[in-house]
Amino acid sequence: MRHKTIIDSLGAFLDAELNQKQINIIKKHLNTCPECRKELESLKSLNDYSREVFLEAPEHDDWDSFSEKIILKINKNKKQTRTKEEKMFKDSFIKGNRYSGSSAVFFPLSVVVHAFLILILLVYPLINTTNLPQVEVYSAFLAPPPPPPPPPPPPAKKRSKRKRTRIKPVQAKANIQPGQLVAPVEIPEEISEE
Repeated sequence: MRHKTIIDSLGAFLDAELNQKQINIIKKHLNTCPECRKELESLKSLNDYSREVFLEAPEHDDWDSFSEKIILKINKNKKQTRTKEEKMFKDSFIKGNRYSGSSAVFFPLSVVVHAFLILILLVYPLINTTNLPQVEVYSAFLAPPPPPPPPPPPPAKKRSKRKRTRIKPVQAKANIQPGQLVAPVEIPEEISEE
């Protein structure tokens, strides 16, 4: 055990509240430590002093009637709490009013009247059919007309009797000299593969 733990347990050692193993450890420590011995002596002197100063309680007649006084006080408190509870819960209970017989008649009558009004509101539009909107049956249920046919093709052109002249292809001469780079006149849109 550590020194601080032994100092803290000296009171229990003095009151014989420790087991035998702990008592042996503390006795060995007390043989080697003068500080702990001094602390134990001060605790013993305080213990002896508290036993000398112990005062006995004075005897009075009140001690004999103590139980009767307690019973009277308890009964008095019970009576007070009953009156407090009665005041507290007085308004929380529902009392039946004197017209309870008439409310037993008015409730079913009210339910019947409300059900009748709801029934009228639901059935009246079904009965009153004079103001229904007119629906054009042919436009609502027929398919739309087919699209118009395409226009006729234009008339064929008459062939004229002219002499046909034959166009001869002419090869263009390129001014490309071998070994020199020349910029193209037009940029081609696609590059042909070799």
